[in-house]
Amino acid sequence: MPYWGEPRRQEAGLASSTQSGAENIARHDVLLYLAWPFADAPDADLAIPTFEWQVFGYTQAAMSPEDLRDFQQGKHLTWATFVSDWGGQDQMIRDTIARGGYLNPTLHYEWGGMSARAKERELEDYALLSSPELVYFPKNITGSLLYKHRQIKNFSGRYETMVWVNRLPEEDRKQFEAGYKNVLEFTKRFVQLGGKIQAGGQITISADETVDGDLYASGGRVLIEGSVDGDLIVAAGQVTISGEVSGDVMASAGAVDISGVIGGDARVAAGQSSVSGSIGEDLFIASGQTTVSVTGEVGEDLVFGSGRMAMNGTVGGDVLGATGDYDRQGTVTGTENVTIRDVEAPTTADRILDAVQRFISLLLVAALVLWLAPRYVEEPTLMLRQQPWASLGVGIVGVVAFGVLIFLVILVAVLSGIGAGLVGLSDLVGAIVFAAVVAVALLAFLFFFAAVLGAPAWVGMALGSIALSMESVARRWAALVIGLVIVVALTSIPVVGVWIGLLVLLFGLGAAILAFRPHRTAPAPVEPTPVSPTSV
Repeated sequence: MPYWGEPRRQEAGLASSTQSGAENIARHDVLLYLAWPFADAPDADLAIPTFEWQVFGYTQAAMSPEDLRDFQQGKHLTWATFVSDWGGQDQMIRDTIARGGYLNPTLHYEWGGMSARAKERELEDYALLSSPELVYFPKNITGSLLYKHRQIKNFSGRYETMVWVNRLPEEDRKQFEAGYKNVLEFTKRFVQLGGKIQAGGQITISADETVDGDLYASGGRVLIEGSVDGDLIVAAGQVTISGEVSGDVMASAGAVDISGVIGGDARVAAGQSSVSGSIGEDLFIASGQTTVSVTGEVGEDLVFGSGRMAMNGTVGGDVLGATGDYDRQGTVTGTENVTIRDVEAPTTADRILDAVQRFISLLLVAALVLWLAPRYVEEPTLMLRQQPWASLGVGIVGVVAFGVLIFLVILVAVLSGIGAGLVGLSDLVGAIVFAAVVAVALLAFLFFFAAVLGAPAWVGMALGSIALSMESVARRWAALVIGLVIVVALTSIPVVGVWIGLLVLLFGLGAAILAFRPHRTAPAPVEPTPVSPTSV
């Protein structure tokens, strides 16, 4: 990888500078799509992202030795100030495109704060990040995404790396604005001259394309129909390799389909994987379902961990793996060591033992509550006897309300955290997250206690009280024991027991909500009006 070096001599004029700049860029063996590796610069004054170093190659060719030295010493705000000799830039762009170079939209991402639409885009991102469909989004990433619309990347010693645009003096702001216009013009020319900017939902290396060097790709879908003369490192929703990769492949995706040729190793992590092509060396795979078809070939070893594995192809080495379902119709040249995880159905003895354990657990908890705070057992039981169908309805509403409440807590925490970050109260974000975690944990515990431990006790005691009156303490205890036996026995029935357990939860939870809901204030008793004795 390139690094900062000594200022380059310019005696040969712009033509040699142009060629040198293009060669500078061409020395990169890695095409960057959505990756940000950093330059390896052991002797450098400043290490910068590889992509910007590629662009800086164009700038360096147009700099005088003094300009380059001043830039290295942090005297200039941005390299884009020097992207101005468009005749020389166009020639370097053509040379780069001829060598298979691409542009990454990260270039404009770093300049987003200068855009006339920065505020509009910030509001769009804020609305997106506030969406309740985002179950989890790291707070530091959220803040970083929003801040980018108000910041600009700085290379001078006058400011920090990312500068707030609204805090810039007028003169410095004009320098950044000029650089931003140059970047826009550079990108426009790059595309007009036949260059490509790779990003978005789908990334395709077409059948007539060849990537010289390693390829890093990330997108919703990545299609490799052409050739990659190096390694392929990819993360996507779906990866399809129907072309040829001369080196190794590392793929992480929801689905991976390898029907082409891989010269080296393949390391795959996916929900579903299919190999119908050729892998020259080892295949390491972790997948929910894996299929090596009849035409699939693994030159050396196959190592896997999969829920289901169908090995119908050819393996030139050993097979080592673990799976729940293994079907081998293919050929293995070496040894085969596959662990099949059998999931045995529980026996009658297992079911009885599980039922006894649950009965003892429920009885101990219910007995403790009935002894220390009997109203928390007796009142829901009485409500269930008096209003069974109302209890069922309220139970359904209660389950839905619990989910909505958890969602609202998380939503309020996310919005509060974003708001605190925007106004500069970053220290408050941690407190908000902590409070949200505590609230969700407390709500989850209460729901677990009511659903798993409380509901069987309340429903059980209600069933027991049908056979036994609850006039004495001893009868209450007997009703609890009998009722729990009935509930545990019914919920232990295969298949049907799951539905019975759900009904127990809904009836019990609804009865508890009705029993412990806030009561209206009772009207004050009215004193009877005294009546005078009737005279006889």
